[in-house]
Amino acid sequence: EGTAIVHPTLRGENLMDLAFIDQMYTSGNSKGSIQYQYEGLDKVIVFATLPGVDWKVGAVYDQKKIDQLAVDLRQAMIVIALATLILFSVVLFFMIDRVIKPLGQLQSLMDSVSNGDLTVRSNIQTKDEIGELGDHFNTMIENMGTILSVVNNSASNVRTSSESLSAVAEETNASSTEVAHAVNEIAHGAS
Repeated sequence: EGTAIVHPTLRGENLMDLAFIDQMYTSGNSKGSIQYQYEGLDKVIVFATLPGVDWKVGAVYDQKKIDQLAVDLRQAMIVIALATLILFSVVLFFMIDRVIKPLGQLQSLMDSVSNGDLTVRSNIQTKDEIGELGDHFNTMIENMGTILSVVNNSASNVRTSSESLSAVAEETNASSTEVAHAVNEIAHGAS
């Protein structure tokens, strides 16, 4: 009937003469909200109908306070979104750095190897593909060192053999010179 059972100042009075209360009853909706002006202030009443007794329960809010609450909520959401974005960026930076830094180390090591330095070794300790790449790099360098050691030993053997061959050639040359000298003396003696 529009009588206020609970109200801060109008308890027990009939409020049907107020347009927004009349609209609440005549709209036919069991729940909703109505915006209105009362005593020069913009207000919103949110209402619902209690089943079985058809009583209307409404809560009145200042539109200004609701707007301020929405602004505060929007600002809080912006701050949370920015904080999340910053946190995500920091985590992403460290994750990318964790991947890119070992690749940069491998590139630097490859540059050293391409300049002839076979003493470099990868110290990447990760358990992912980049760690495997570092391990394979170390294996490749060790295998190259082994191959170069074998080639060096073979070259040393060839050098030693060529020195021996050169010495034998010198001795053969000296022997043939002596034989030629002896043959020359025999020919002289025969003459």
